[in-house]
Amino acid sequence: LNSSIIKNCIKKSIHNIDSFIFKNNIPSGSTINFCLIINNILYTANVGDSRSVLCRNGLAIPLSFDHKPNNKTEYNRINSHNGYVKNGRVNGRLAVSRAIGDNYLKHENYKLSPLISIPDITVNKLTKNDEFILIACDGLWDVINNQEACDFIKNKLKTKKDIQLITKDLVNYAINTLNSTDNVTCLIILL
Repeated sequence: LNSSIIKNCIKKSIHNIDSFIFKNNIPSGSTINFCLIINNILYTANVGDSRSVLCRNGLAIPLSFDHKPNNKTEYNRINSHNGYVKNGRVNGRLAVSRAIGDNYLKHENYKLSPLISIPDITVNKLTKNDEFILIACDGLWDVINNQEACDFIKNKLKTKKDIQLITKDLVNYAINTLNSTDNVTCLIILL
């Protein structure tokens, strides 16, 4: 399969979900971060501030980049699309610059919306040195960096084989030891 076709399908799928939410005036919003592996090629799509990280030979490799309003590119896009950033929030209300839903920050003419659902997509060829992928929401990333999270998981893998228990340990560590005050959702995919 052609990489550009796959990337276009991912973008169209996310746009279709967002359009459905908008057209049906569903009062919700969410970030999206997912990984798709086709023929040993890893596609990672991100909308918002959830994040994916690949652990390769013990090193954390970012697969996505957080969409925060204070990021220069996001800040400029928001301001050029009838929005503003105040106290790190889009129009003073939402703390991410890309999301599905959150219709109050979207316009019928999508090009005029300060909040968009267009994903960033990264493409990586998997190698025999790839150990796992960690996908988590911002509640984890607010209190731990990519490498620390990978080190935590690698240390747990030395003594535990149940990936669900390791995931639970990471969530508990973020909440109970590092004092995350946001929701913490994690998924670890062993490779």
